[in-house]
Amino acid sequence: MTRSVALGAATLLAAGSISMIGSVAYAADESPAIGTLALNPATGADDELISVVSSASCPGGTNLQTLVFGQGFPAEGYGVTPNQAQSVFPPDAQGRLTIPLSDTMRSFAQKNGFSTLSGKYEFRLRCRAKIGTTYFGDFVGAVWFTSPTSYTSTDPNTPAAVATSTALSVTPAGSATAGSDVTLTADVTPAASGTVQFLDGATPIGTPVAVSGGRASLTTAALAEGAHTLSAVFSSTNAGFLGSTSPAVAYTISPRGAAATRTALAVSPAGSAAQGTPVQLSATVTPGVAGTVQFKDGGAVLDTKPVVAGAAQLSVNGLLEGDHSFTAAFTPADPAAYAASASDAVAFTVTPVVTPPNPGGPTPPAPVGETITTTVAPGALVISVAGGNVTLPALALNSTSTLFSTNGPIQTVTVTDTRAGAPGWSVSGQVAQFASGANAINAQNLGWAPNLVSKGDGLKVTLGGQVSPANAVGANDAGVLGLRSARTLAVATGLGTAKFGADLTLLAPTSTQAGTYQGVLTLPANSRGPPRGTGLADPRRRPRRGDVPLSPDGPAAVLQLTFPQARMTPPCSTDGSWYPPWRHCCWPAVPRSPTTRRPLRRRSLPDRPPRHRPGPRRLLRHRRPAAPPPRRPSASSPRARPDPTPGAPSATASPPAPSSRTTSRSGTTASSR
Repeated sequence: MTRSVALGAATLLAAGSISMIGSVAYAADESPAIGTLALNPATGADDELISVVSSASCPGGTNLQTLVFGQGFPAEGYGVTPNQAQSVFPPDAQGRLTIPLSDTMRSFAQKNGFSTLSGKYEFRLRCRAKIGTTYFGDFVGAVWFTSPTSYTSTDPNTPAAVATSTALSVTPAGSATAGSDVTLTADVTPAASGTVQFLDGATPIGTPVAVSGGRASLTTAALAEGAHTLSAVFSSTNAGFLGSTSPAVAYTISPRGAAATRTALAVSPAGSAAQGTPVQLSATVTPGVAGTVQFKDGGAVLDTKPVVAGAAQLSVNGLLEGDHSFTAAFTPADPAAYAASASDAVAFTVTPVVTPPNPGGPTPPAPVGETITTTVAPGALVISVAGGNVTLPALALNSTSTLFSTNGPIQTVTVTDTRAGAPGWSVSGQVAQFASGANAINAQNLGWAPNLVSKGDGLKVTLGGQVSPANAVGANDAGVLGLRSARTLAVATGLGTAKFGADLTLLAPTSTQAGTYQGVLTLPANSRGPPRGTGLADPRRRPRRGDVPLSPDGPAAVLQLTFPQARMTPPCSTDGSWYPPWRHCCWPAVPRSPTTRRPLRRRSLPDRPPRHRPGPRRLLRHRRPAAPPPRRPSASSPRARPDPTPGAPSATASPPAPSSRTTSRSGTTASSR
């Protein structure tokens, strides 16, 4: 099956280049799964190189690319191999493709901006065209990171698969004539989804039949004349159940027109016998016609006996210790008149010989008995934390200067359950208001993302959902967002020890005063899941007003959350208070009056912004007078008077008198000398 998306010419040309490693590909649900994908090694560390192995070759296309999906990676997948030609990776003898990833999982995580690998990561080997968005299906596999540095290919939360058993019955029983319908019925216990393939020896009879209600049936008229060994093989489609194969059933197809016969087998002693005990096999043929009966133990022929008065017997000695399956097959003397038939298999067990303690001596005394008594302790549910205090980094202003934020992990929470009956437990968390003297930060502004550190093999653990903090609401807001309401950290069934953590995120409004704030995070352990009425069973549900906090019926752990005194003001504030938004980082280090330039107290700051930004300091009084402009020479000036006679020596001139327009400093007019 292929799926093609039509694109414009410009888009098609842009998509024509080979995709590089890390490029965004297509979402997982856009390409159908056509097979499975195994990872080699199946278990390993985040710094190991991994190869993916497909279950078959690509059904079409010229290229292939491997994508990874999971927490931290883009929703549309992240390319961990380039878009390469399929010819680069020739298939092996079974048609499988082996493609190594271009880097380690740790490196892929760092390239996507995170460092902790957690939970399930799905890999898809996509068969595709070289260019464009035409693809032909995905081979799908997954790994689970049980710790930030190690992974496994088996889901740790999946319980062990349940064994099944399959029984085959054939109608009509024993034999049928050639060309007549024979119905094969397989019963699977316990009832599980899957298919049943009926076999004649090693040859399939028809196609696999789906199991419905624990049963699958097939009717056929294609069995040839002669003896047949029929069986049914169940294949489960549910990972929680194993497959199984029925015991073989001997069956005979007689020529058309022959009368049907029926063969029954009895074994004495019934069920079991000690090794060395003779075992009597008795076959009864109805109607009692002439012929022979062949006795078998599984597929091994024990002996053949004639039918006398409708019966044949065989005494068997020397059977080996263990399980046996006896059958009797009747062959008529006149096959044209009577059909052959075979009995159902009879199970039998040969037990070891019990040797008395004193062979040949007197009879041993009667055995004595002892009553064995034990006590199952009630056990206990215990919760603890690695430390009672969590110190978060100082709150920092975000890039848009709209709120403060900080984050960090809580101390590791350890839960140990040894209670009889394994009732299960859950751990939730709820934080009190953060306080610093008379100042407070609303508890709604704290959120977390739970993570699993480790767990015992006997526990099945489900983590609570991520809880987002409120958007820096004020201290008096009465909402129920964030960890102000009780939120589930983890729910588990079974016995053992599990360790959890959570990454905290705390937001605070820009009106928050400086100080060291503390809040108490309470982590109660409940002997069951979240109680009814809280509405918190689904971690994706948003809290609502009226949600009732969890009332723990088990122990509780307490963590004191602290973050140190931080600089809660922008660089332009000096007195620990916030300026209005219009004055953010616009004033000098010391706020001054725009007219007198004197320092302002906090209460005297103007309510409105000045029209102009204050300029440099200027002197308004005692200004030094500017220098007078250069005086233009007058016509009476000796230096401007022309010589009376060209070439004659000039007369000595007296110093020029000051102009009548010159004003003295005292404001009086100076007269010419």
